[in-house]
Amino acid sequence: MLNADIEQVADLARLCDGEVLFYSMNADNEHIAKHRADNAEGRAVFVRGDQVVLATGAQERVLGTLDALSLPGGRKPDTPALLAAIAAAWSMDIAPDLIGAGIKTFEYNVA
Repeated sequence: MLNADIEQVADLARLCDGEVLFYSMNADNEHIAKHRADNAEGRAVFVRGDQVVLATGAQERVLGTLDALSLPGGRKPDTPALLAAIAAAWSMDIAPDLIGAGIKTFEYNVA
């Protein structure tokens, strides 16, 4: 999983032997666009408007809105961290429905 919004991080994709899964706050990110265009199986997680989108090549699936994916108690997550967590779960082939349910039921405890 690589943050496509940070140029130096996105450039690490060329050094990866395995699958690359990008995430970004920007649906129009150039690294994600190229990744998806060059690879029918290229996966990415990004925000379009207020929706979190999972994409594989040209196929897209909306996981939910940022509001719907907020933490219990109405806490707003750090969006890049949320996208990284979603990408991590998806990279392990956890079903999108389970990823969404996990986020919505996550219990956040401050010690």
